[in-house]
Amino acid sequence: MFKTFLWKEFTELKRDKKVLIGSVVLPLIIFPILGVVVFASQLSTPVFSVLVLDPHAEPYAKMLEGVIQREGGEVVPNNDTAAQVLIIFPRGFATNVSNLSSPVTVRVETSVSANAKANQILDDALYNLTLTIAYQRINELATKANVTVNPSLIWSPLKVERGYLTIQSKPTQAYSALLVDVARLIAFLLFPGSTPVVFYVVEGLIGERERRTLEALLSTPTKVSAIIYSKLLVSLLIGFLSSLGDLVGVSLLLLSLGLYSSVPLAQAVTLVAFIIGITIGNLLVASLLTLIFMYVLGGSSKSFQLISLVVTTFGLLASFYALAFSPSFLSFPETLSLLMPFVQFSASLMVYVAGNPLEGVTIFSASVLITLLLLVLVASRFSSERLLLK
Repeated sequence: MFKTFLWKEFTELKRDKKVLIGSVVLPLIIFPILGVVVFASQLSTPVFSVLVLDPHAEPYAKMLEGVIQREGGEVVPNNDTAAQVLIIFPRGFATNVSNLSSPVTVRVETSVSANAKANQILDDALYNLTLTIAYQRINELATKANVTVNPSLIWSPLKVERGYLTIQSKPTQAYSALLVDVARLIAFLLFPGSTPVVFYVVEGLIGERERRTLEALLSTPTKVSAIIYSKLLVSLLIGFLSSLGDLVGVSLLLLSLGLYSSVPLAQAVTLVAFIIGITIGNLLVASLLTLIFMYVLGGSSKSFQLISLVVTTFGLLASFYALAFSPSFLSFPETLSLLMPFVQFSASLMVYVAGNPLEGVTIFSASVLITLLLLVLVASRFSSERLLLK
């Protein structure tokens, strides 16, 4: 009987073209397009222009242009309106370079539309210009003092040997720090995306009542819990399909790290699989919270608004938890935060990428098991009268 009822739910879903288009098709189209647009905007070639008002500053300007081009930027004439960054060498620039007691001024005008890559190239070019001037001045001082010096040791005498440790204080590679930063961003974007399942669960149950078909369903031999389970399964399916756009974008990001950075491809693939599991866990938690609040508050429109607010709030808390995560969160009393919905999955993701995958998988598995048990418990508490209660 349960299989028959579940098949009925999927049949109704296929007939409801608006739900399919709005919840599944549009996210699959929109999110990848947005990802491509954002990615392309970061890959676009930044355009620079250099204006030299001091003829003696030409060698410095040429050096600066060379750095910009090596870093992937494009240099155009100073009257070109396509330039995102204008660098001006003012009159007296060369004179100030040779005057050891004078600062050397260069003016930079940056368009507010310039992307992060343009700013990075600008910083690198200005650093190289600063380095050139500093070396020139150091050599001049060494000549006057009649001593032999290595300008680089005076400019940068400190040698830093950098290493990385996991949250278990074990040595790791630099890519682990990159994965932690990426995981924070993914968690911040991923957790609120599971909240639409609230609508699917509520609409699945309240919709039957509003269409006046709930009484007919309750009059069949099908158990109330079976009705709820079928609604949950359909809601989870729609919720997962509507999250596919996010998952495709996340997967492409992580796989690109595995292909074009120092992150091992195998580790990127396993992390993608783990994030898919976390998405399913988030949907389960959102469904559980929805059922609990529906049981306590009923299924009115006001209740739906309150349920959506609460579930969204918990999702945002999990997002910010990932941004603020530190190893101290794994000790008491900070571990009490794991009692909050969604936070368990946020913690499991951060622990996983921070160097303790076994503990991350353990937290995830325990959270999924507890959520499923609570879903069964809450669903069994519903009765025909409770479902009909508004």
